[in-house]
Amino acid sequence: MKKKIIIALVLIAVVFAGVMVIKKKKAELANMPLPERALLPVRAVSPVEGDFPATKRYLATVKPKEKADIAPRMSGRIFDVTVREGQRVKKGQLLALIDDRQIRQKIDEIKAQLAAARTNYETQQGIYERDLRLFKAKAISKEQLDRSRAQRDAARAQVAVLKSSLLSQQVELSYARLVSPFDGIVTQRYQDPGSLAVVGKPVVSVECPEAGYFVAIKVNQVQLPKMKTGQRVTLFIDEKSKSGQAIQATISRIHPAVSVGTLATVEADLQSRPFDLPTGSTVWAEVELGQVHGWKVPLRALLENVQATYLFLVDDDSKIEVKQVKVLSKGDDWAVVDAQGLSGQKVVVAQESGLLRLHQGEKVKVVEEGEVAP
Repeated sequence: MKKKIIIALVLIAVVFAGVMVIKKKKAELANMPLPERALLPVRAVSPVEGDFPATKRYLATVKPKEKADIAPRMSGRIFDVTVREGQRVKKGQLLALIDDRQIRQKIDEIKAQLAAARTNYETQQGIYERDLRLFKAKAISKEQLDRSRAQRDAARAQVAVLKSSLLSQQVELSYARLVSPFDGIVTQRYQDPGSLAVVGKPVVSVECPEAGYFVAIKVNQVQLPKMKTGQRVTLFIDEKSKSGQAIQATISRIHPAVSVGTLATVEADLQSRPFDLPTGSTVWAEVELGQVHGWKVPLRALLENVQATYLFLVDDDSKIEVKQVKVLSKGDDWAVVDAQGLSGQKVVVAQESGLLRLHQGEKVKVVEEGEVAP
């Protein structure tokens, strides 16, 4: 019995000692300082102040300088279309033929009538000449001579009418042949043999590559006063293309009237289709709008949303300052912004996901510094 009591006391002492040790450890852990959070490494550059080119990108459409929609001037069934898209054609080459059998039949009828009318005229002319001799010999009256002259004149008028009708039908017959107005290439074939030709409805379209091309740029009307003929235009095949994949041109014409909504049209001439794109394709046109004064920063330094654009500055204490700015111009990998208080500051350059991790007053570690190329 005494032995059991001793064992119980020993167990109680062990448990008590364990509890005390645990409490002591918890107290020590509670008093330990928290580990410092690792600073986020960032790359920062110094912005450059100055005057820089102001540019803006617009969508532009590739168009030929010389193009013709070949449409019939008469109705009828299309008998044949002799060309396909991409085919080279010569000036005067037959492109399509409309069924002309009815016209040819009319021409044959008029020719027969004209032959009969000419015979009648020759007969009436002979009668008139005979009557004229008889009248001079006082063998017939003046009334008979006048009647003979009237019949001769009527026969001559009938010949003239039929000649005019024949010429009209021959012109109509020429309308059945649709020919190319110049050397070029077929860009569209709208109808096939058997279709009904309608006056004014194109059958094929032809353009002349040798005449050159142009891009029609639709710009906001408020930007139009900043544009002048001769200003630089840079063409890109898509919105993300860089300068090395660009074609240089200049503004050739500015339309004096607005045709679609509030969009004005500016044109830039080209010797050939840009980037070998087909007619009607769209490209991006970067138009130079003069100069702007501001701060040049890397494009990746900007965090843009639908409401505003922000820069992330790093102060002397390596703390982040979020500053709202106004973008004045953009290039391939740079932007010009209007902002106060950038002198002597550095801006963070990172992917959008990296910029989204930064907050006002957050301390960072600048691992690389540099300057924006002027």
